[in-house]
Amino acid sequence: DCEIPDELAARVLRARVDEEFRSLSARKLDLKPRMRLLDIGCGWGGTAKFLAERYQVYVVGITVSEVQARAARERCSGLPVTVRVQDYREVRGRFDCVLSIGMFEHVGYKNYRQFIEVVHALLRPGGLLLLHTIGRNRSTTHLEPWMRARGHLSPRATESRSSRCGATTC
Repeated sequence: DCEIPDELAARVLRARVDEEFRSLSARKLDLKPRMRLLDIGCGWGGTAKFLAERYQVYVVGITVSEVQARAARERCSGLPVTVRVQDYREVRGRFDCVLSIGMFEHVGYKNYRQFIEVVHALLRPGGLLLLHTIGRNRSTTHLEPWMRARGHLSPRATESRSSRCGATTC
């Protein structure tokens, strides 16, 4: 029998989960060819690339990281994707939909209203926002202890939290 090394199996599983999550996001946004999508906090460009390839949408991705922007531009080369180093409050134009995955935590609770107002102004009438964020069942004004100063989850904290919570919950 041929066994797959754990590291390779984990990468394959992660790719599958990413694909399923991105497909679900596209279905929720009801993406159609030639739609204009704004990806706030586009990171390394994986979602922008996936949506441009699979759904033939035009994507504008924004990030505040020059390193991520360079990588995203390279990853999306040849696709209808524009990646900018830009704050979401400085974006101009109109979009059929806005997607933001894992960025809202970095906005800070004092700026939630402004974020939603900015997105609303960027959306065409009838446009949709898909906002994916870390949340909880009670209101709070601070980040969880495992969220570090730069807003990144600590790998050790997530590993220990995952082992405490079990494989299917948390």
